[in-house]
Amino acid sequence: EDLSNNIVRISNQLSPKSGKLINIPTFNADRIVKEGAENAITKWRTNSSKLYNNYFNNLTDKVGSSFTIKKMPSFLKTVDTVATGARKRGSLDFPAINNLREEILQKIKDNDLFITDLKKYRTLIGSHIGAKGTKTDASLGDLKQLYKALSEDIWRISDNIDPKLAKQWTNATKYYRAGTKRIED
Repeated sequence: EDLSNNIVRISNQLSPKSGKLINIPTFNADRIVKEGAENAITKWRTNSSKLYNNYFNNLTDKVGSSFTIKKMPSFLKTVDTVATGARKRGSLDFPAINNLREEILQKIKDNDLFITDLKKYRTLIGSHIGAKGTKTDASLGDLKQLYKALSEDIWRISDNIDPKLAKQWTNATKYYRAGTKRIED
């Protein structure tokens, strides 16, 4: 019973404020451990979102919300490379990705690509990756390549504006990757 109480106590400590508190009067270690792991994942997701949101807020504070992005070389090159790659299908074969590419190109041409757009696109691609590619017709590997390229462009933009912003982006990314690796392992 002491072991059960300690597991419950530790699981509740890992729980974010929005997580579920565990109140199990009888020993059920499997359920306690599972809920504790779910609470830890929820806390990691919450903290990761905060880090990225803080980054985008700081970037917007630094340059203003009307700051336009002139180019996105990594992202657009990756879209084109994936599309002409050796595989039978590339990401441009998928309407959702092709539409995203065309939208970005048009916004760059119109001098209308903003920081908030980058966040929106990254979130969109990330949500498709999180759903293991089931929310779109694009392959998971292609989505990951696009996400990485978009992230590289965001880092490059940040580094050109202020190296401190680039470091903040890098730290948020390291935190996210470490959590993802831990969950997958």
